[in-house]
Amino acid sequence: MLVRRLILRQFRNIRSADLAFGPGTVIFYGENGAGKTNLIEAIALLALGKSFRAARDAAWRMWGTEETLLRAEVETARGRETLELRLVGEEKTARAGGLPVPRLADFVGRLGIVLFVPDDVELVGGPPAVRRRFFDLELSQRWPRYLYHLSRYHKILLQRNRLLKSDGDPATLGRLLEAYDPLLAESAAPIVRARARFVDHLRPYAEAAYRALAGGREALRLEYVSGSGLAGASLAGEEAALRAALLKRFEAGRATDVRRRQTLTGPHRDDLTIALDGHPAEGHASQGQRRSIALALKLAAARVAEAWTGEAPVVLLDDVLSELDERRQRAFLTLLGEQGQAFLTVADRRGLEALRPGAQLFSVTAGAVRPAPPGGAADGNGQEERG
Repeated sequence: MLVRRLILRQFRNIRSADLAFGPGTVIFYGENGAGKTNLIEAIALLALGKSFRAARDAAWRMWGTEETLLRAEVETARGRETLELRLVGEEKTARAGGLPVPRLADFVGRLGIVLFVPDDVELVGGPPAVRRRFFDLELSQRWPRYLYHLSRYHKILLQRNRLLKSDGDPATLGRLLEAYDPLLAESAAPIVRARARFVDHLRPYAEAAYRALAGGREALRLEYVSGSGLAGASLAGEEAALRAALLKRFEAGRATDVRRRQTLTGPHRDDLTIALDGHPAEGHASQGQRRSIALALKLAAARVAEAWTGEAPVVLLDDVLSELDERRQRAFLTLLGEQGQAFLTVADRRGLEALRPGAQLFSVTAGAVRPAPPGGAADGNGQEERG
């Protein structure tokens, strides 16, 4: 997959930009606050339909304006397609190939991405919800059925938990829960099965990537942990058998759920355990090791996506090099070269051409984005007013 062109109008601090990209690595450089992350966010928005930085759509509108436009010309195995998001007042609309896309679920996945932001270091040592979001971001893009069941599962779970928190007596609550549990199991089964399969495919890629980043000094190990207490053959079997096993778990935990007034079993309690040399990375890994693990997970996710879909996703990396020494930077960029198109943000251009020769460079200054020729300063003939 490739992003061939990106057009922005009144997006955060970028009043107007029209940028053309080729395959390979694209680097946005400039001072902190210049708008580099905004460019990464814009591409992610056109892939996911929502921002990784703000819950409210209005946050990405330039201050004092009423309309924001994001448009990308992308190239995939299906051919070329234009993706567009437009925000007018509080109303967001999406278009693909010139046609309206009324449902966000139908917009997600047209442009596949793998995204790294500084907060992703929390994949190691952060709460389990961070790792579940990692599962969900990757799987929702590759498999529309996963996104459907994830949304459905959380709606049913919300209703079940509301019932548990109501004033009903335990016997009555137990009987009422009988109607919810088959519905939960129906959507939980494809979620659990997809996550278990994802980790099985992710593991060898992530372990190899981490070995390269760490210079072969430490061994990474990943394990999927089911919040339903299932393991081994139960996770690898047919979906119908997994659904039956999950239903038994929901039924067995019903009395405890009533007593605790919450649902204690299910994929909303899944996790991913991460170990270095047999020891939990949480509490043992240094900051540099945590960043290297997070990067290894993201690079591995890109490899899995390519293996599953036949296309390399676009890799988006915000402030990725800041805490890596030069050896790890070189190892990381070597691994990145095995991927498809990648976009990076860095604060300082110095040394970039030595680290990543042939990359497209763009300078970003106070929201103005200009192509910079290799080996020289930005040419000043920015494309930000084109088109």
